[in-house]
Amino acid sequence: MRQVTYTVRHLDIGGWLATVQEEGDQPRPLAVSRGSELPAAAEMIVMIFIDVRTRERQRHEGSTAKRQAVSGGLIPALSRDFASEQLRDVQRGHAVTFTDDFIARWFTRSQQRADKALDRRQRGRRSGHLTKVQPN
Repeated sequence: MRQVTYTVRHLDIGGWLATVQEEGDQPRPLAVSRGSELPAAAEMIVMIFIDVRTRERQRHEGSTAKRQAVSGGLIPALSRDFASEQLRDVQRGHAVTFTDDFIARWFTRSQQRADKALDRRQRGRRSGHLTKVQPN
């Protein structure tokens, strides 16, 4: 299995550029955003998450795994969290690089935390307290 890295550049002219590089290959563009703020970067992170998840799935199921099969769900929310945690200090003209393993681990941990929080909220609704209403 070849190492895959993702580089996110905060462009001097504003905006963000994400590239993906497999070990031994040249980097190739994956996503670009026009906005310079973190919400624009989060849109790019969605594409990175989909790429990482697709590669994971293809390793387990073969090359027939489709991109749309791994998109959706918590990906948009988690991409905003990732951008705010990992990209907030990236200045214009600078870049940061992540391995696919790092991104996959970060995504799994964050997804598990989100699932636990959702379970707690759902249990809280089911165990609601009944209150007796006094007639006027």
